[in-house]
Amino acid sequence: MRLIISILFLFYCSAIYSQQWMPATELPVSDSIAFVSFDNLSNIYLISNDSKLYRQNPGTKQLYSYQNTRLGSIGSIDVTDPFKILVFYPLFQTIITLDNTLTQIGKLDFHDNTIGTIRSISRSTDNNIWIYDESNRLIDKISTGGKILIKGIPNYDLKLTPLATAQLFQDNNLLFLTQTGKPVYVFDQFGKFDHQIILPTDAKFIHIHDFIYYISDGDLRRYDYTKPALMADEVIIKGINSKENFSLDFSKNKIYKIDNNNNLSYLQF
Repeated sequence: MRLIISILFLFYCSAIYSQQWMPATELPVSDSIAFVSFDNLSNIYLISNDSKLYRQNPGTKQLYSYQNTRLGSIGSIDVTDPFKILVFYPLFQTIITLDNTLTQIGKLDFHDNTIGTIRSISRSTDNNIWIYDESNRLIDKISTGGKILIKGIPNYDLKLTPLATAQLFQDNNLLFLTQTGKPVYVFDQFGKFDHQIILPTDAKFIHIHDFIYYISDGDLRRYDYTKPALMADEVIIKGINSKENFSLDFSKNKIYKIDNNNNLSYLQF
């Protein structure tokens, strides 16, 4: 019986570790792509190297685009609500809100209020906005009009690398502040620091959705942040090149990548 179980386990592991990337729909643009993302309706979002944002609906040729050359480079986008997409421009401390056709429907300029320097943003579950205020080392929740709804508590033990990308996520009433080479800083639903999670220093974060998904040492891994550390981490797919651009489509349980030739391909996970 043990022999049978061992054989089945080895077969399962082989199936996971020997998957081949499958070609996906050709990218609808010829621009060099720096970032790819999916919303919960499987719409694909692309950011070109010159900060032009594209959106294509699944199974259609309909393509929308948006570019604002006056605000510098796009720092991040949040597509949690595909009808109210947040586009953050860190250089000018501005959030642009777009509808599902990438038409501008809102603008929030942090230069006009008392909030400090914003490093990262995330849509909250109640359709407001979480922000990481780096100059004051805290996380606030603000309305789409910029009013502070929840004032976080400063934590000067947060140590992020200046100018490097930092990401803010909300998941299951927790907030996660991430950066490659740093711990995952975890906050409660009131913006109060709770604890930190230590991952490998080369961890490249992809997304947080019930688990922390990241790439380390050539593997796609997920970390169950509800479990003790020794039981939390597992390999999902081996043989991942962390230098390529990756995104997860949770509605279809697929990981997508864009290679240096702008080819889009995927694996089931």
